[in-house]
Amino acid sequence: MDPQYVGIVTGGPSYGSTANSNGYSFNDVFFPGSTVGSAANEALRWEKQLQVNAGFDMTFFKRRFSLTADYFQKKVDGLLFTPSASLYLGTVPIPTANIGSTKSSGIDLTLGYNQTIGKSFKLNTSFTFTTAKNEVTATNSDGTAKILGGYYFNGQSQSVTVFEKGQTPGYFLGYKTMGLFQNAAEIAAAPVQTGAVPGDIRFVDVNGDGVISAADQTKIGDPFPDFTIGWNLGLEFKNFDFTAFTYASVGNDVYSALERNANYSNKYRAILARWTGENTTNDSRYPRYSFTDANSNIRVSDRYVEDGSFIKIKNLQLGYTFPAKMTKNVFSRLRFYVQVKNAITLTKYSGFDPEIAGGILDSGIDRGAYPQARTYSVGLDIKL
Repeated sequence: MDPQYVGIVTGGPSYGSTANSNGYSFNDVFFPGSTVGSAANEALRWEKQLQVNAGFDMTFFKRRFSLTADYFQKKVDGLLFTPSASLYLGTVPIPTANIGSTKSSGIDLTLGYNQTIGKSFKLNTSFTFTTAKNEVTATNSDGTAKILGGYYFNGQSQSVTVFEKGQTPGYFLGYKTMGLFQNAAEIAAAPVQTGAVPGDIRFVDVNGDGVISAADQTKIGDPFPDFTIGWNLGLEFKNFDFTAFTYASVGNDVYSALERNANYSNKYRAILARWTGENTTNDSRYPRYSFTDANSNIRVSDRYVEDGSFIKIKNLQLGYTFPAKMTKNVFSRLRFYVQVKNAITLTKYSGFDPEIAGGILDSGIDRGAYPQARTYSVGLDIKL
């Protein structure tokens, strides 16, 4: 090589602050350039929905009981996602496209009861039951795409949910666990798990190839409940009235993405139950603690999946309507009430609140969202 070119070769191009300014510096000389900054999707459209409902309403036993039953089906076509693209296209942002479709079907049942007992007592109550099946019916043109989502930071950026044809939209994808390695002999007898030492989580070889790898990731949870139940209760006695609404969700999973796993930070009290030696614990949730994690115990796994079933008393209200003879000269009706919203939550979930809202790829992921506040209120209903 001619010595006069050595400086040019070793200096090379510099992609500093000008790297995103349509140019670059080469040996202290700036070379302008241009690149595609954005791309358009001319075929972009609104999503389409097709809904079908079929059911009946009936009353019986002198109209004291009522029954409403509905079968519903909802198809959504053209959900917006960002498709993957070949690397030769460069760094231009890929526009979203209508590449997702889903189908939901299920039943709604409502059973009601109304009764007046004597002249002063009225009872009005109803129970609702809903169950539904949710399924992804299309992704890309050949149905092979797996669209990842539900990202959170747990020592490293990780995705939890997947949008995949034939599966529940936004199901949890990760590793299954089967306890902790207690000693070196167990590690040697198990499928190859790089970096594992006693006290680390033992992951399941789902595909049976003898190696723990990304190919062993499988469905570890579902944010959708098996069914939901609601109960409305209304009572009236003379001038007093009372209403209550209770709601239950059964079978929904929550992915607890609360722990950040920073080394020099506060930890949850549960860390006191961690593995500290052979046979101290075999619970996958509490592996050994170390400043290094060659086994990647923090990878997405069922270690973080909990049953999110709950029962909530959503609303309680007690009211009193003043007799007309007391208010007729001022108001036609005057009612005083006290109310509590989000009064009680019964659940086994260890986080703040198992009822976690989110988009199609964020449902059921608890990143530490503020729980629904319990609210006490006092008020007057005035009718002039």
